[in-house]
Amino acid sequence: MPDDALAALFDADFLARLARLRLAVRRRLLGAGGEAPIASAGGGRSEFREHRPYVAGDDPRTIDWNVAARLDQVFVKEFTASGDLTVRLRVDVSDSMDVGTPPKRRLALQVAAALAYLALHQKHAVRVELWTPKAQLVSPPISHVGGFAAVLDWLRRRPAETPGASRSPARGRARSLIFVLSDLLDDALVREVALLEGAGADLCLTHVLAPEDLDPPWRGRLRLTDAESGERFDCVVGPDERRRYGRALEAFLESRRTLAARHRAGYLVCSSAQPIEEVIFDLLRREGRLTERS
Repeated sequence: MPDDALAALFDADFLARLARLRLAVRRRLLGAGGEAPIASAGGGRSEFREHRPYVAGDDPRTIDWNVAARLDQVFVKEFTASGDLTVRLRVDVSDSMDVGTPPKRRLALQVAAALAYLALHQKHAVRVELWTPKAQLVSPPISHVGGFAAVLDWLRRRPAETPGASRSPARGRARSLIFVLSDLLDDALVREVALLEGAGADLCLTHVLAPEDLDPPWRGRLRLTDAESGERFDCVVGPDERRRYGRALEAFLESRRTLAARHRAGYLVCSSAQPIEEVIFDLLRREGRLTERS
């Protein structure tokens, strides 16, 4: 990510607004032994924050049946991430993420940086996981506020740039809040969602698409190039082709929403043209991933 993109993002006003938020978890997270942790006053576990109505994808174990019986409506207990939590930022940096105006990769990395800033200030460990179909680069846990510069350094890398780096994401039973930031075009990354959820983590899929993905501006005779394979092909785009594309796009988005629901993950869609402030302060808050500090 270019340095100027970060400099423009992390100004005093943005950081002041960010400091008023905190990360929240939607699922009760499992500890190293596979058990759900017990909240403690010391802040080392997931702490109860509030009740809210149940939505599809919520962990049934968080349902408060006493409240449901009294109010005749299903509510879940919402917990705030605190203490011994690892926030994993799994960012797709494959070639397709360089497509768009602006590129999808730019927004994905900016959102990851903002989430890392929040996590470190809540004293959580952060792990950067850069993903491509052929290679992966995983940082060691970064767990202190002064480590934000290290997070930015990792986010600027590409997996092929560091010989000998880890090629697979950290799994295991550590309590994790995982943000996947991707255009979700590659089936290999989609298949990993089940593995990530299976480790007992709380998972959020942030689906980043380009304006050109959502509403292609092209018409007439075209020569297109596949961003991943480099393959070129000729086509003609008219009204019928645009309608077929619209139906295919809706089916694609629905498949990703279904994927998230199946694995009890949060899901939100954003355009790479959206301001970072809108993604952080609107979309992620509406998804319940960020809440106001009390």
